[in-house]
Amino acid sequence: MIIRQALPSSDRTRIFQFRYEIYVEEMDRPQGDADHRLRQIRDSLDDTGHLFMAEDHGELVGTIRINFRREGPLEHENLYDIDRFERAFPGAISMTTRLMVRRSHRGSTVAAKLAMAVYEHARKAGIQFDFIDCNPHLVRLYQQLGHRIYRSTIRHPDYGTVIPMVMATEDTDHFARVRSPFRRIQRKFENSRASGEFFSHEFSRFARIEPSFLLSSEELFETWGRNLLRGEGR
Repeated sequence: MIIRQALPSSDRTRIFQFRYEIYVEEMDRPQGDADHRLRQIRDSLDDTGHLFMAEDHGELVGTIRINFRREGPLEHENLYDIDRFERAFPGAISMTTRLMVRRSHRGSTVAAKLAMAVYEHARKAGIQFDFIDCNPHLVRLYQQLGHRIYRSTIRHPDYGTVIPMVMATEDTDHFARVRSPFRRIQRKFENSRASGEFFSHEFSRFARIEPSFLLSSEELFETWGRNLLRGEGR
């Protein structure tokens, strides 16, 4: 299994076609950005997005994208209350989207390896807060990775009702508390308590929420991959 950042041209075209295969052909989900003639899904965030891919013996089996706010606007920023993270805006803010895995590899470690590659990429870029959203059945799993709920659900134009979550990437205390498998990557970098303290102060009502159960890393990755029912995180 190879996890790597996509090259500018041919790799990205493969990813856009892979998205179409998963969203449209497999899951029959309406996608406003789908190009049915080219059988691709590409959106405006791809212009500044950092795309990663997982290959198994040359076959594309998974992908994920991260966008840095300092390089351009993020997806539907008004829905995510990103302005409340003014202390890190825009230089240390990112959003991770488009996590999807081929059906044959769900239940494997592909999703986890993609997420860890993006986390390390974000840390190298100085990101302090990374945003995602997900369906309710995935919340516990993302909590154990280190993400936290910080506001109520939103109505996403493409994905319906989803739950926004944020990861304070340097929050060593929280990562240890939830036994995040990202800790071994986190230890490679200098970490400040400031982002964790900010979250506890600014989002005190949500700061007390912890996962209701904890899994081993192996169980977490297997359960997470198996539950990517629509092929992504989102």
